[in-house]
Amino acid sequence: MPETKYEHRTDSIPEKLRLFENAYRAGNHDLALSLAESIRDTLRFERQVQPPRDDPVVAATSVGRVADLPRAWAEWARGWSFCKVITVSETAGLTRSREPVELSVAFLADQVSG
Repeated sequence: MPETKYEHRTDSIPEKLRLFENAYRAGNHDLALSLAESIRDTLRFERQVQPPRDDPVVAATSVGRVADLPRAWAEWARGWSFCKVITVSETAGLTRSREPVELSVAFLADQVSG
């Protein structure tokens, strides 16, 4: 059996939005929440498969060896050979705890596996 294409395995965002609106108007909050999660997952997937719009914040050549990290970091990264060390700072004066950070990072082809 031939592999199906992505667009044949999922509804489009406009279709999911239509279904979401219908479920919300009908008071079917469980279905509306499920569709909201599905929309979110679809958007994340589509963002992942698109070519990056920005130049990487961390260049492919900016690489270190896990073995050279402080012991606690190297232990956390056990199983990996290479790493990229970044520094994140808060400049707006807000208290933040465990918030995700999104950035574009490039890797050399021989340092990743598929």
